[in-house]
Amino acid sequence: MVLDAREDFLQLRQLNNFVLHIDAKRINRRNAMSHKGYCDNCGRETKVVRLPTGGGGGVFLCRGCWAKEMSWRKQRNKTLAKSSRFSIKKYPG
Repeated sequence: MVLDAREDFLQLRQLNNFVLHIDAKRINRRNAMSHKGYCDNCGRETKVVRLPTGGGGGVFLCRGCWAKEMSWRKQRNKTLAKSSRFSIKKYPG
C-alpha cells in the first residue's frame, strides 16, 4: 500500500510539473499582450498589461497604475544596491 501511494504521488508530481510548464509557456506569450480586464491595483475595468513580478507571477495593471509602479521603482532604486534594483519598463500597450 505504501509503495502504491508513493508511485501515485510521483505520477501526480510529474503531471503537475507538466501542467505548470504548459501554463508558464501560455503566460509568457501573454506577458506583453494587453487586453480588457480589471487592474489588480485600482480595480477599474480597462485595458491592462501583465507586469511580471518574478517566479512566474505577475500583476495586470492599467496605464496609470503602471506609471505609478515605475515611478515608485525609480525612487526605491535610489536607495538600493545595484544588484537589488528593480527594472524600469515602458508601458507596452
